[in-house]
Amino acid sequence: MPKSALDGARAALGDIAQLSDTRSAADALSIAGPQAVAWYTKSIGGLLGSLAPVGQSTEEADMAAQIWAVQAFSQAKERAGRERAQLSGAPAADWTPPTARRHAGGTPRRGRWTLEGMTTFLDGTGAAVTLSAPPRRVVSLVPSLTEALAASLPLNALMGATDWCTHPAGLTVPRFGGTKNPDVAGIVSARPDLVVANEEENKPEHVTALRAAGVSVWVTDIRTVAGALAEIGVLLDALAAPDRGWLAQAERSWAAAGSVVSSRTVAAVIAIWRKPWMFVGPDTYAGDVLARLGVRNVLGSSPGADVSGRHAGDLGAAARYPRRDLTELPPYELVVLPDEPYRFTARDGPEAFAPAPCALVDGRSLTWYGPAMVSAPVILTAALRAALSRDVPS
Repeated sequence: MPKSALDGARAALGDIAQLSDTRSAADALSIAGPQAVAWYTKSIGGLLGSLAPVGQSTEEADMAAQIWAVQAFSQAKERAGRERAQLSGAPAADWTPPTARRHAGGTPRRGRWTLEGMTTFLDGTGAAVTLSAPPRRVVSLVPSLTEALAASLPLNALMGATDWCTHPAGLTVPRFGGTKNPDVAGIVSARPDLVVANEEENKPEHVTALRAAGVSVWVTDIRTVAGALAEIGVLLDALAAPDRGWLAQAERSWAAAGSVVSSRTVAAVIAIWRKPWMFVGPDTYAGDVLARLGVRNVLGSSPGADVSGRHAGDLGAAARYPRRDLTELPPYELVVLPDEPYRFTARDGPEAFAPAPCALVDGRSLTWYGPAMVSAPVILTAALRAALSRDVPS
C-alpha cells in the first residue's frame, strides 16, 4: 500500500479519535455551530479521501468491493449530514439545538424540511432523522410504542419488536431480544426502514450501533402526557400512519381528566420495586400522569439539585427512580402500587406501608404512552378514589 495512503488513513483515524469530544462540545454549545460543521467536514473528507487509494491498492476483489461499498455509504451519509447542517441553519424560527429544546420544556419541535426528495424530521431528542419515503418496515424496541404502531400502521408495516412487547395481544412479528439487550445484528440483517427506540427504555450504545450500521433510528424522549401526545404525533407524521383515531381519543380523555379529590392535591409515593425499594422520582411520565389527576409525587424533586428547567435525561436513572428506605420517605397520605415493573398485589406491598391507604393500579395505565392512554384517566381515577374513600371524600 502506498505510503501516502497509509498517512491519509492514519490522519483520518486521528480525527475519528476526537469524534466523541467534539460531539460533546457541540452538544454543550461550547463550540460554535460553523466550527463543528467545519470539523466534521474536514474529518469525514479525510476519511473518504483515504478510502480511495486503499481500495485501489487492494488486490483481493472481495476486499476492494467492501471498501468501495464503505466509501459509497460514507459519501451518502456525508451528503445527508451536509443537508442537515444547511437545514439547521436556515429555518431558525422553527428549530433550536437539542440542548436548548430540552431546557425549553420537553414539547418536541415539529420540524420538517424537504430537500432533493429527502424529508428530515426531528425525533424526541432533537436528532435529525432523514427519510426518503414513509417507512414501511419498522422495528419497535419500546413495548408501549409497539402497541401504538400496531394500532396506527398498515398491516405488516410493523415487522419486528422485543420480547417484552406484549401488546396488542396476539402480535406475531419477529422478536429481537429485550429492550436492554436487543439483537442488534439481527435487526441490521432484517433491513428495517426505521427502528423506534426510547431514551429511557433503551441503551444509547445500541442506538449508536444501529446508526453506525446505517439503520435509521427514531428515539423518543417522553416525560409528560402532553409530550407523549405530541411526540407520538410527530412520529406518526413521519410514518404517514393512516389510523390515528386512538390518538385523538387519548387527547380528549386527558383533556377531560379531573382530580381524584376536588378540593386539593393528594401527597403520594409511587413504588415501582421492592428488594430494594425503588420509587418514581422527578420528571417522569408516571409522575405527570398522577399530577394531572391531582396526585402529587412527594419524591418529585431531586434532593440537593435544582431540576427546574432541566431535562430528565440529565438527572440519570438513579434520580428519576431513587432507592429509598421506607423510614426515609417524606410525609405522604397515599401509596401508589402498580402491577409493573414489579407486580404488587394485595398481599405483596400494602403491608409495608400500613396503615396508609394503598392504591393497586394498572401499570399500563400509569406508565404506557400509546393506546393505553385512552382509558388511563378513568382506570386510574377509579383505583385512586377507591383507596382514598375510607379517609378522604372524593
